[in-house]
Order: sequence, then C-alpha cells, then structure tokens
Amino acid sequence: SPQAKLNTIMPFIDLPEMGIDLPMEMGNVAFVGQSGWASETFIISGHDRGLRVSRVISSGNQSDLDTVDYLEYFGADPNTRVIAAYVEGIKRGRELLRVAGEVSKRKPIIIWKAGRTAAGARAVASHTGSLAGSDLVYSSAFKQAGIIRAQNMEDLIDFAVSFSCPYPPAGNRVGIIVEAGGGAVAAADACESLGLQISPFPKEVQDELGDYLREIKSPSYAVKNPVDLVWPPFSEYSHIVPRCLEIMAKGADALLVVTYYPLTDERYAQGMKELEERVKKPLFIVPPYPTRQSEGLSNYTQKGIPAFPTPERAAKALAAFFEYHSGG
Repeated sequence: SPQAKLNTIMPFIDLPEMGIDLPMEMGNVAFVGQSGWASETFIISGHDRGLRVSRVISSGNQSDLDTVDYLEYFGADPNTRVIAAYVEGIKRGRELLRVAGEVSKRKPIIIWKAGRTAAGARAVASHTGSLAGSDLVYSSAFKQAGIIRAQNMEDLIDFAVSFSCPYPPAGNRVGIIVEAGGGAVAAADACESLGLQISPFPKEVQDELGDYLREIKSPSYAVKNPVDLVWPPFSEYSHIVPRCLEIMAKGADALLVVTYYPLTDERYAQGMKELEERVKKPLFIVPPYPTRQSEGLSNYTQKGIPAFPTPERAAKALAAFFEYHSGG
C-alpha cells in the first residue's frame, strides 16, 4: 500500500541489493494478483510506463479471501479508479459475475486469466492448486460482466495505461497523424483490424488541414486520414502537430499520433496536454524508438495522454478503451 508505505509482497528479499527499487508513489490503479511474480511485475513495469498504484494485493492460493472479495473492496475504494487482476482460478464464479457486473459500471476491470492452454492449466494446478476452467466460458462470462480481458502482462499494463486518459470517446472514428508513411500504414492496419474506423475526414476538415500546411510551407503532405506531414519545419513542430490535431478533432472521436519528436521535450508535452484539454477527446501517442523513450512514455501517461511503444499496442489499448466506454 503506497498510502501506508507498506510492502509485504517481497519482505524477505533485499531489493536494493538486487538493484530493484519498489515504487511507492500513490496512484489510482489497484491490482490483485494470484501470483507474487505478477504483482511485482505489474508494480515495477507499470511504474516504468507511468502507472501509479493505489493498492496491490498478492492473493496466493486464496485459502481465505479471494479475487471476488478484493474486487468488491477496490470497487468501494475512493482512491481506486482502475482495477487490474491476474487470475489463475475462480472459486465463486457467480459471485464474481455479480460483483464485477456492479463494479464495472463505475470503474474498468481488466483481468488476465492465465491457464488458457493445456500446458498453462497444468502449471496453474501445480502453482496454486486451482482449476483453470474453460477459456471459452471465461471469455463469455467476462464479457457479460463488463470485464476487459487481457491476454498477457503486456495487455494488462497497456489497457491500464489507456484508462489514464480522462476523456471517453463518443464513437470509434480514429484520426491518425504521422511524419512518415510507414507509421501511417501500421497504425491504420492495426486500428481497422480491431474494429476502429479510419475513414477519410470530411471535405471541410481536409481543406482546413491543407490550407494550414500550405501556410507553414510543409513540402509535401496528405490530409485524408491518416494525415502524413512528410517533415514540416522541425523547429516549429511543437506548434504544428497540436494545431493539426485540433483541426482533425472536428472529424474524429479519438486521435493517434505517431511522432519522431522527443517525448522528453516538456514544451511539446505541455502543448499536447493543452490540446487534449481543448478538444476533450482521447489522445494516444507512439514514439518511433520506444526503448530510448521510456522516460517520455511515463511522462505522457502521467499527464493523461496514454503512450505506447508501437502503433499495434496503442490500437489494441484504444479498442479496449472504446469497448468499455461504449458498453461492450
């Protein structure tokens, strides 16, 4: 518990000696994991992406309290806005559906249900003595209860990151802006394959974008959607992208930016935040060199602009974000 500055997940290991700093800043994401490994990984990897936790519980074999109890507790916790969980087995299925069905109306619940394969189910049985159960049944039950299903730790963290965005989408139309054509293709493919709509902007939006880009003497560009800037003056970039996004927002429900501009530039980050607050629409961002942008990814997520290492992961998280806010 960051609030109490209390860590009982790994009390027997000297973390500093191992070079591990267990973060304790207070946030609004709660996690329950039927595994110490999952709990530790979520805390540390999530922190590196900009997530800050309210409570983390490693529930073990759940001989007493179980996932249902913790979901109910997190659902009533005023410090928790998003709930994430790693689950191997569920003893009280009906109770889970009842509790999750109520809590998910107020707060997103993201669950990674492990043990989907025969090998995974055997590992679950030896780890916590749980029965993994039918994967198809879990998928149907989760959907019925409004639970967002993650397939792995990557999804669990990405989906939690998406809910750092304070503005729910009104629809599934996504506007994409890039500086290089390959990013546009990757982002468009990823979004459309997940049911998000990448349609050409209305003529008036295209005309306004074209007029602006001609005015700033951008050497070449495409404005239909995705918008490809093709390298406008880099010295003015921190103004150009927010202005283009403001125009694009007139024809989109959410905005996806694949940008070369350094995410560590605070002036650019502040401009993007102010833009998001003006248009009041989801703004997701992807840098080109994610292994060198970890600080920037965290910075944007903490500002309420979800940041992702690849267009595909951004699209998947945006689809989960949209599905929750649209009622599934």
